[in-house]
Amino acid sequence: MVEYQDQRDTKMQKFLILISIIFICLSSCDLSSPKDVNETEIKNIFAEIKSAFNFADIDGIMQHYHPAFLHNSNNWDDEYTVWQIRLNDFAVFDYEDLQIDFNNNFAMVSFTLYLGENIFQEPTSENGDLSYFYQSFDGWKLCGNEFVEELLK
Repeated sequence: MVEYQDQRDTKMQKFLILISIIFICLSSCDLSSPKDVNETEIKNIFAEIKSAFNFADIDGIMQHYHPAFLHNSNNWDDEYTVWQIRLNDFAVFDYEDLQIDFNNNFAMVSFTLYLGENIFQEPTSENGDLSYFYQSFDGWKLCGNEFVEELLK
């Protein structure tokens, strides 16, 4: 009977240790909401575009654009030209105060944009090309204000 009690106590100790380990693992995990994850992904895109701008890496910028990008009648190729001009004309690209509004797999980002000495409250009719995102199978991509999801099907 004593031997059976010892085995039972040992099993109970192992069980308690296992429960403790699981609890520690769960409490140490950063459980984020889908909105938090999406916000972080879009903020990372802005940081990567800023870094690519600083290195004059136009391909690093354009990798964040959806192939079907359409903004104020400008497609992906037109946007490539816009970035060539920006890289040529401006030494500074920066942003602050990102505010992100989600609507299913679309997002609109409002922010302050600094291009050289110019300051814009985005989205504006003059720019705005960095404000509209679409979430596809490969993550968030800039899509423009005239992007049509139905054309992808």
